[in-house]
Amino acid sequence: QRKGLWTFDNANDMLAAEIGLPLTLTGTQESVAGPDEGNLATRIGLGSYLSMEHQIAANGGGTYVNEFSLQIDFSVPETNMWHAFIQTNVENGNDADLFTNTSNAIGVGDLGYSENTISANTWYRLVISVKNDNFFKIYMNGELWLDGAGQPLDGRYGLDPFLILFGDDDGDDAVIACAEVAIWDVALTSDEVALLGDASANTGIADPKPFASASDLGQNYPNPFSLQ
Repeated sequence: QRKGLWTFDNANDMLAAEIGLPLTLTGTQESVAGPDEGNLATRIGLGSYLSMEHQIAANGGGTYVNEFSLQIDFSVPETNMWHAFIQTNVENGNDADLFTNTSNAIGVGDLGYSENTISANTWYRLVISVKNDNFFKIYMNGELWLDGAGQPLDGRYGLDPFLILFGDDDGDDAVIACAEVAIWDVALTSDEVALLGDASANTGIADPKPFASASDLGQNYPNPFSLQ
């Protein structure tokens, strides 16, 4: 079951949640085209970020959320610069905890960086699967890009009740567009991540109307309910 899902498909309320609580914006955002026709995204301005109250209880045997998965559908207008994805410090007082670097690889110093690299103006479905005291895995479009060094229980990737998206404390957070975010309270397996597909497989509700009936929802592939 997803614990949170945000699709940014309503240009009049880009912080609304399909599942969970609304996001909070610090700085600026604007509605832009997403990966598919009729699918919208939010573009997060320089020095701006979103805050998520994920409502996941402490797990994994620690005092923080030590086991979770996070999906971020993203595109960047420019490469060869730092882009921030997540920040576990709720005050945005530290470096972010996952980046693309100036060589366009994804990772962070404690985990290492991927051999694969991203390109500009291309949509990706990033999924991180975390089980502290065990593993930290990064998938892109269903493929494993980085099997990072597992962090200690209640360590760097132990989550407080709030998680910052796209924030960094000292400017390493270039402009990024995001079409969908989802979070789970378990570490998804590689097979489960593969079912999520790439960013063109919109797993949310594409119709931006406030209340979409069952007849409004088309049949997507992969099945959008397979991991909810």
